[in-house]
Amino acid sequence: MFEAVRENNSDFKPDYPSSAILSRMRQYSLKTTARLQFLVDHKGTKHQKNYMTNRKSLVDWLSGVGDSLHITNQAIHHAVVVLDLYASRETKEIDIWLSALCALLVSAKFV
Repeated sequence: MFEAVRENNSDFKPDYPSSAILSRMRQYSLKTTARLQFLVDHKGTKHQKNYMTNRKSLVDWLSGVGDSLHITNQAIHHAVVVLDLYASRETKEIDIWLSALCALLVSAKFV
């Protein structure tokens, strides 16, 4: 999706500005959240209903954990997008708090 290469002894310059990346992530998150809400209203599983009920507190908690660990805002937003995508596709019962930490770990590592 995004390719950037860091050469030795040079400043890192991404292919896209971070504002464009965050804007696209926000749009994708809104689209995924709308899909989750549709699933909850019509044919969603118990897990998805539970996720949407707890999503606000989960995102607040995830943001607090990310801030206390000095993780960038971009990585925290990415973790929320990853978590939304996972919850929209997963049909089995999961521990959403553990999934949130895993999403944060992956995002902090690769964003």
